Amino acid sequence: MKAETEFEKFRVLQDRGFISDFDELMEMAGVLDYEGYTEEATKYFEQAKKLQPDNSRLALWLFDIGRQTDAIILLDEQLSGSPDNPEMITDAIKLTLRMNNVEMAKRYLTRLKRVASESKSTFKLAGVISEQEGDLPNALRLYEESYRRDSSDFEIIRYLAEVYIREAMWSKAIDHFRTALGTYPNDPVLLQGLGNILLTCPVTEYINVEDGIDYASRAFMNYRSNLPVRISAGRDLARGYAMTGNAAKALYYMERTTKMAKDSYLLQEISILFGTLKKQYNIH
Repeated sequence: MKAETEFEKFRVLQDRGFISDFDELMEMAGVLDYEGYTEEATKYFEQAKKLQPDNSRLALWLFDIGRQTDAIILLDEQLSGSPDNPEMITDAIKLTLRMNNVEMAKRYLTRLKRVASESKSTFKLAGVISEQEGDLPNALRLYEESYRRDSSDFEIIRYLAEVYIREAMWSKAIDHFRTALGTYPNDPVLLQGLGNILLTCPVTEYINVEDGIDYASRAFMNYRSNLPVRISAGRDLARGYAMTGNAAKALYYMERTTKMAKDSYLLQEISILFGTLKKQYNIH
């Protein structure tokens, strides 16, 4: 019913000449496809394609709805007409990586290096390919080069955070999260990530319970937090308050988080953790 309502609204607006924008047409195609209206979604896609036939988002959309072969064919056609367009080459790399075709991605990367050797995307995507090939030191070097070119790129912020944590580079991870929060002060993923490190870091000199609780609380209460982030933040708050000896608040967050996680894949993990915390800190 929702999609039908959206479709009727868009169709009326389009009939009146108000919708001739590529982004709006692609948005409607996405809404309709998500709700199962594939035929109608395709109509909007084709109209968007007429407006911007060289926009590489078209191929990505085809891939997202399962038309992988069509996506590759369209992208090849677009690239043959604009072989030196860095945005299209970038999308070609992203698409082939999503298809797990690293060799094809590397061929596109060679082309991107030729036309945009110093761009943030070139370093970032080269890093992704290096990481997929198991060369983490080189991936980290490339990610840091990309970050130096644009420290506001949230994707590279996330990539770096994941590598720093995976490689137990705790000081760098903490500094990275704090710097990123200077750009995105209320981002729930960053808030939860920093709070977690400050409460659980295996190197005790980096533990800061007060700050950890503060960041976790901000993530837990953030209206933009999705359910996994809220569950993770609630888990961290239960741990943090247990560490301070505040059994009442620890129990409060255990109960709230368990209720939120009742249908989540995280339920077993947090149940085990909460049982351990209760024994460790004598919480009843």
